[in-house]
Amino acid sequence: MRRARRVNQMVVEGGFLALTAVSPTTTRCDSDRSLSQSPRPSRNLVDRNLIWKTVFAFVTSIALLLESGASPAYAIDPAFSSVVSSRFALYVEETGQSPTYDSKYASEVAHDAMEILTSVDKELAPILAGRPVSRIIVRFLSEDSFYRQTSAPTWTSALFSRGEIRIPVSSRDRLHPDELRRTLRHEYIHAVIAQVSDFHCPAWLDEGLAQLIEGRYNPKLVPALRTLIRTQDAFPLHQLERGFTELDAADVPAAYAQSLFAAQLLLEHFGLPRVLNYLDELQQGLSWKRSFERIFRVSIAEFEAELNEAIRQWAASGSTELIWTAPPMSAHTRSKGVPLEAPEANTIRARMR
Repeated sequence: MRRARRVNQMVVEGGFLALTAVSPTTTRCDSDRSLSQSPRPSRNLVDRNLIWKTVFAFVTSIALLLESGASPAYAIDPAFSSVVSSRFALYVEETGQSPTYDSKYASEVAHDAMEILTSVDKELAPILAGRPVSRIIVRFLSEDSFYRQTSAPTWTSALFSRGEIRIPVSSRDRLHPDELRRTLRHEYIHAVIAQVSDFHCPAWLDEGLAQLIEGRYNPKLVPALRTLIRTQDAFPLHQLERGFTELDAADVPAAYAQSLFAAQLLLEHFGLPRVLNYLDELQQGLSWKRSFERIFRVSIAEFEAELNEAIRQWAASGSTELIWTAPPMSAHTRSKGVPLEAPEANTIRARMR
């Protein structure tokens, strides 16, 4: 039996720094000594040693802050396993298995990520009406750890999995700041939607909203969607209910593009408050289809027909953009009292430009 070493975590709450002793995500153990080989220290000695280590770590962190001139709310030191604010908890893997993993570089990425996430949270708070309420967790992992933990396909560069955002980090393929910002915006929305819907949101809406907020979509989506709609109808939404990691790789771009279209269609014709109400409704345990028809007063079949028509009109226009103004809904749908325009949709769509 080996004794696990505890590490200090720097916590930022309301602008104040505090240090707490926590176990790291990946527990490090003393390999040169076991409890059976050395006498068990007294509780007072353990407490005294922990206090001195905590004081030393606190003084060291303050010195680093003063030297770097960084704001305490965003500071992270490689000696710590994590940095936590009132809204986010960022964890850096200390010893990754990948030969290209560098924990120091990963800590630098986490430093930048805290600034980005804090900015995104502040920007989107008015739109999301106070959501989310729980702290969002982000883990920066080696590539080996990321793919082993998530079982994600190799085309995945980040994933919201088991209630946490997980991002692989490699010193070989360093993340460009713009790429990191887009990734965090995208995964942040997944985390918010998971909290609001209690993990019951269908993947097509989840991915569609995340792409809208991300601010930029993959250019491969345009030809993929145009090819799809030329040869068949759009995917039935039930096929895109549980995520895209199990789809054939060739179908993934079109699935993302269709999801973006579907999210825009909902926002254009029903408005963001109704979409947020739908996410809230999903917490009640009803199926996503029953909740959809209850909130939007449109059947899934009717919405799929409108979605198919909107995509076909877009494809016929020859547009090279996936950002568009939705065509008016059918008279049958309008008779149910659906608004033709939603100012909230314009606000979100503007963020894509």
